[in-house]
Formats: sequence, C-alpha cells, structure tokens
Amino acid sequence: KEVVCGDDTGVVTFSLRSDDHVALCKVGDAIRVQNAHTRMVKGFIRLVVDKWSAFKAADAETVDFEAVDEKKDVSATEYELS
Repeated sequence: KEVVCGDDTGVVTFSLRSDDHVALCKVGDAIRVQNAHTRMVKGFIRLVVDKWSAFKAADAETVDFEAVDEKKDVSATEYELS
C-alpha cells in the first residue's frame, strides 16, 4: 500500500504496512511520522513505515505551513543503482 504525503518542502511516496495507517491518510490531514526509513524500490525512493515506526494523526494546529509543494516529488526521480 502506497500513499503520497508532503509538506512545503515537497512530497514523497510512503510504503505502509498497515490498513490502520492507510485509514489515517486523507487529503488535508496532518500526520506525524517517526522512525521511518528509506528504501529504493525499482530505482525510486520510498519512505517505509514498518512496525518500528510511529505513524499517527497530528494536531492540525502544529502544522506550520500552508500548502504542500507537489512540484518537488522526491519519489518521482528514478535512480540508477550500481
């Protein structure tokens, strides 16, 4: 299961392991992510949320940006692994 999340610096594709995590991902909602890690999947960056990661709804008042910058998609760039 994959979702795209971001902030004012850009967006990244998340790989989620739990249906509970997917249920938290709604357009416009704030999410707090801790202890996630990156993984290359077919040459593209994914931010992996596993059983050791915290992925929870965040208080919207703690968000300090107004718009998500969808033009900077870190996961859209294909990297050649050697």
